Amino acid sequence: MLNQWIVLANFAGAAFVAGAWWIAWMNRNVLPPKIPIHFGFTGAPNRWGPRAMIWTLPVVTLVVFILYLAVPLAHASAGIRSMMALLRVEVTGLMYYCTRGQIRIALGRDQRLGPLVWLWTVAILATVFYFTACMPTH
Repeated sequence: MLNQWIVLANFAGAAFVAGAWWIAWMNRNVLPPKIPIHFGFTGAPNRWGPRAMIWTLPVVTLVVFILYLAVPLAHASAGIRSMMALLRVEVTGLMYYCTRGQIRIALGRDQRLGPLVWLWTVAILATVFYFTACMPTH
């Protein structure tokens, strides 16, 4: 059952990676010369950069996904393998959401990142807390 969960998490993470690349690719020619590249606490952009920076988050999303896959877990406990699988989905999902938000703001469809950025962040923190504080160490 755990292996099925990890396979599902890998597919979900890969879907978020593909989604980040797809949405950047589909919008690359319609983006304005300057796009938001950094966001403040409220989700409003507070730094803008050249259009080519649209590839930054998809690249980072791919690298994070690969790094999560590269962590040697063969001898790790089931809890650690579950945590890494869940984090893989949550982190790539957050990065996809930010890529999407970045594009929507650049195109004038939104003024700031939506509240889901905080839900993704809370999910990541809750996962780390649960697996580090509540799971048995053996």
